[in-house]
Amino acid sequence: MKYILFCGFLLFSFTACKQIAPLASLPTKPTTVEPTAQPEEPEAEMEAAPSPEVEEPNLLDRLERVSPSEISAADLFRVKYNGKWGYVDRQGRVVIEPQFAEANDFSEGLACVSLESEGEGRFGFIDKTGHFVIQPRFSHMAVFQDGTTAIGDEIIDRTGKILKKIPGYVSDNNYSEGLVQFHGDNGKIGFLDKSGKVVIKPQFEGEVGDFSDGLAWVEVHDKIGYIDTIGKMVIPPRFEGQIEYDEDGIGSNFHEGYANVYLNVDKRLCAYIDKTGKVISHLCGGSFSGGLAPVTINHKPAFLDTTGNVLLRPSVDRLSEFSEGLAIALSPKGSIGFIDKNLKFVIPPQFAEAGIFSRGLAWARKDEQYGLIDKTGKFVVKPIFEAAGASHDKERF
Repeated sequence: MKYILFCGFLLFSFTACKQIAPLASLPTKPTTVEPTAQPEEPEAEMEAAPSPEVEEPNLLDRLERVSPSEISAADLFRVKYNGKWGYVDRQGRVVIEPQFAEANDFSEGLACVSLESEGEGRFGFIDKTGHFVIQPRFSHMAVFQDGTTAIGDEIIDRTGKILKKIPGYVSDNNYSEGLVQFHGDNGKIGFLDKSGKVVIKPQFEGEVGDFSDGLAWVEVHDKIGYIDTIGKMVIPPRFEGQIEYDEDGIGSNFHEGYANVYLNVDKRLCAYIDKTGKVISHLCGGSFSGGLAPVTINHKPAFLDTTGNVLLRPSVDRLSEFSEGLAIALSPKGSIGFIDKNLKFVIPPQFAEAGIFSRGLAWARKDEQYGLIDKTGKFVVKPIFEAAGASHDKERF
């Protein structure tokens, strides 16, 4: 589940009083009649000259530029500056100037972007030079896998050529294990493969998850069950509700052979189940990664291993799932660092907000600006941006 940490700042105001000294007594003089003085003409007040506007320094101009020919598209990361998205490399050098209202990560050499804000513009695909190779004409984002993508009611290749029309439409282009959800003409949900062939007929009226570990959760009559990649129900629908760590839907995906489910939402009774549906632990938590899953015991964060043992990390208020060997950890003072699988801090708590590691880097916020850090905690992309990296990370603090 995405979790956003907000840091408050206290603003103190001070007032000071100024004492005015009493006037000294004036000596008494004999009374005389003086001629009435004419009132002086008030001097015309001079209008203060307007203060010249001080332009905010453009910190982006201070960054080095690099030719796209020297960089692989796989080494490009999204950054947002002055409300527009662009791309930098791993050294923080600008490759594509910020110019897009919406932007996704590169996949197979292409990134889906829009020049207009969400709901107004159309999406197309750019290469690493920032030029459109597929002109904006789609209503939502998509990602290429194995040279094709499903978007709208089409399967297209990397040139934009339509390979096949879909019997329905794809609204969320998340290929998982070679399959993507689509809405059939009957309004129900099924799955297509990358060629556009219907693998699981549209038959599910409720919400449906993506495939992971060979299974996908489906909602049937307000209960959650699991199907395999041919559509067979292998774990009957008997679980409930929204899983705390999974914001992608009302169910929980399998990872490393286990999923966390609700047995009773109202009583907050959770359980980890294996791929047969057998309960192995009655704890609420996140997905397994590297043999460990973040859980909560007596309102304290901990990790659960696949044998059922609980590993505690003292002096931490919250933990994320592991990604690339590191997990986000929130200190009691509200700052964020990263721990390894020995539950020791390898990046001390110092950030106001952070996301999980991906491709060797993680986005982090220092003060009010975002940048990208490496696994030593060093900012390799300076924190001068409004957003950086995968802002839609599943795990963020």
